[in-house]
Amino acid sequence: MGRCLSKGDSGSTDVGFAVTERIRQLLDEAVADLEPEDRDPVPAVVRRGRAARRRTAALAGIVTFALLAGGLVAGQRFIGAAPPPAADGDIEQSATPRVENGMVVAGAMQLPIPEGWKVVKASPANKCETMTKTILLIGSGNRGCQNAVVEVSRASSRNPGGILIPSKDGNSPFDSGLITSPVSITLAGGEPGWLESGLDSAEMKTGRYPANNYTNSLLLPWSQVSVGLRMDGTEDRRIIESIRTSPRRSGVLTLPAKVGGVVLVLSDEQAKATDRATIDEVLHLLRQQTNVVRDADACASAGQESIRLIVDPPGPAQPSPAPVSLWDMDTSNATTIIIATGEGCQEAVSSTGGRVRLTNATLFVLKNLLGLGAR
Repeated sequence: MGRCLSKGDSGSTDVGFAVTERIRQLLDEAVADLEPEDRDPVPAVVRRGRAARRRTAALAGIVTFALLAGGLVAGQRFIGAAPPPAADGDIEQSATPRVENGMVVAGAMQLPIPEGWKVVKASPANKCETMTKTILLIGSGNRGCQNAVVEVSRASSRNPGGILIPSKDGNSPFDSGLITSPVSITLAGGEPGWLESGLDSAEMKTGRYPANNYTNSLLLPWSQVSVGLRMDGTEDRRIIESIRTSPRRSGVLTLPAKVGGVVLVLSDEQAKATDRATIDEVLHLLRQQTNVVRDADACASAGQESIRLIVDPPGPAQPSPAPVSLWDMDTSNATTIIIATGEGCQEAVSSTGGRVRLTNATLFVLKNLLGLGAR
């Protein structure tokens, strides 16, 4: 990052002053643009995104991918590297699902075992089948070929998946496609959760697919726990609403010590910045957000639109057989911040810990720093 500056170094003061002045200027513009008849620019962006998403889906189709350990999952085919070591020494052990006192426990999650259901530990020795009224506990190693309507495992990554929409220009979706943000929810107790598909979406509608042939995923980023769901939205909701949590990672947003790039993804457009000046301004803005949301006050829900911000560490100094990755970035060690937008409840959650309230003005500044200001 260049030379190291001491507290008294005038260069450091000048840089900090420049960043602060730039953000203050953008905040002034945000306030000036928020006229009484349109105090929140977010709905306009959301409306444009919905229309663009419908147009793109109709023209090019939609492919589902998941950001896992610096690579991508396309259907059953994995593209990328093996899961990285756990970021914290105790995460791998605590995130490994187990049964305690009639509940499946993993990380900060407690899932009561429904009456009449069974719990099975995944094993390559088990029969290949999809088990109904069953919670499958998936540990490390070979999980075998059996499936269940509910599957609990340690997530390979804290980064959420999404829908990859190919670009209209016909270029490779890996180069310029738009990956949608997950559906933000708040589990009982306050732990944030990110759903791949909304429970009330068309994809999860009862009768759309044969029973137990649905595909959804709930990621608990702070616990690094994944809950796979193969039922329709109504049945998934029963399981999700029964979950209880004891969050351990509240506070201000946790960010990487070193950052090589940032990516902001709205519903209809995205932007990436790798220049030092923009990165510093984005980090400065994020670190200014100190309105911490208490677990009891967390309110993100499925009815809100979400924005994805990826804060990526610098890449390797020497070329290596890197996994295929969106935006030419290695997502394995990235921090993802999901912002649930909307009046009354606008929260930013970091995948590695922290949840803060954001104002419309702050969101306006963030978008402008990445060149995605309201048009």
